[in-house]
Amino acid sequence: STCLSLARKIASIPFDLNIVTNLLLNAEAVSKNPHVYLSLPCGIYNITADTFDSARTLEYYESIHPDLYLMSANGITASSVTITMTTDSTRAIIKQKIVQKSNKIILLCDHTKINKTCFYNICDISRIDLVVTDDNCSPEERKAFLNLGVEVVFAPLDISDENIER
Repeated sequence: STCLSLARKIASIPFDLNIVTNLLLNAEAVSKNPHVYLSLPCGIYNITADTFDSARTLEYYESIHPDLYLMSANGITASSVTITMTTDSTRAIIKQKIVQKSNKIILLCDHTKINKTCFYNICDISRIDLVVTDDNCSPEERKAFLNLGVEVVFAPLDISDENIER
């Protein structure tokens, strides 16, 4: 949902971007922008995750070199120094590959993901260049984000995005 909020904002920016996404809702949102060159990796549609993922998707990501990866996750911790997610292993492997191939990584996650550990390890926190989260943090959550050892931006919650399920 956090990446979908960003995709909806990207739909109105006035400069050229190359975007790769395997999420159908994100693709639909950014496709409305005539400045976006959109690429959808091949794969089998997973209705539960709203993604196109398969072994061939992994081959696609092996062949590209992203400048920037805007990544979401279901959990982020400092104690285990990992970012983790709770989805099927194919999606985890694909995220791991994109992390390996990307020059910079920005993690987009709402405040409920801090100090949460899920099943699949995606990468070490040291691989993240920036964390962007919402500003609805409790004092304890804010402190936990600031103790990650990574630059953190606390963005105000956009009223128009409140209907997006978190």
